[in-house]
Amino acid sequence: MSIWALIYTRVQWGALFVAGFGDRSANYPLREVWTHHTVMTHLSPNATVAQEMAEMRRIERVGQDRFGRGISYNFVIFPSGRIYMGLGASRIGAHTGGRNSISLSVAFAGNYETNRPTTAALATYELLLRDFHKEGIVAAPRTNGGHRDAPGHSSNACAGRHLQAELPGVNTRASRPAVTTAAPAAPKPAASKPVAKPAAAPPGSYADRTGWPERPVVQRINDQLWEDNAYESTKFALVEALRRAGYGTDSVTAWGRLQQISRWLRGRHNLRGPETQVEIWKRFQTYLKSVNRYAGAIDGIPGPITVRGIFGWLNDIRSAYL
Repeated sequence: MSIWALIYTRVQWGALFVAGFGDRSANYPLREVWTHHTVMTHLSPNATVAQEMAEMRRIERVGQDRFGRGISYNFVIFPSGRIYMGLGASRIGAHTGGRNSISLSVAFAGNYETNRPTTAALATYELLLRDFHKEGIVAAPRTNGGHRDAPGHSSNACAGRHLQAELPGVNTRASRPAVTTAAPAAPKPAASKPVAKPAAAPPGSYADRTGWPERPVVQRINDQLWEDNAYESTKFALVEALRRAGYGTDSVTAWGRLQQISRWLRGRHNLRGPETQVEIWKRFQTYLKSVNRYAGAIDGIPGPITVRGIFGWLNDIRSAYL
């Protein structure tokens, strides 16, 4: 199972603040991966998803108060073995001074100076390193060490002595072929108490301009997605889907939105190529075909067949954002 199938998204845990300081996916593969611990509440391996999501919001608040750009880390792993998207792989955080734009940060939630990491949490980290290497996000399936090992940070105690001691073993296991029994269970909806939805979208935002994902987008066969007469709720649903997945943009231009698609394709699906409009659309069509939502030619022209594929794909992924 891919690590992406296990990651709880920002919208699922209720992120409230902007995701970091900008995009750095053009720097893939990243050559550094630094391991941290949050030194905050150390939850039990039997903690509920709701408890972990509440802790994610507390971790985000600390980052916002300190640095003003939301949560500091790219990903956070809990003792249960569950993993949450902090900023996402492509976003620059505030975690390892002097290395933030060139490195990925993975934080273990809790205090690992006094607690030992669980087997489930370590297995999740190994899966992330292995899969991110396969996708070209990081250069090698290994962590460079704890925060204390980063240049200029030797006086730092992070990532805690117990977690620090496990990192050589993490690197050894991450370099081996995947072991299917080691991966934690995929995220599932809570069986009893539903997790509260994030706060309502600000007026005038992309989320405010579409009913997606609360209701499916409507298919209109002849609409062209980026032309002036495009079906607005679908256009903004696409922008909002990618923003919530961690690939946001402040641009409201067609080219800005296309660059947002390009970052997502590079960061999550390892589809690369020239940054021309036609080539970006070709890569998006290739992706839609891979999920059985496009049967047309890979021609880089966002015509009606491509748009219908986007409509279907957006509705397919609604559950990830509800």
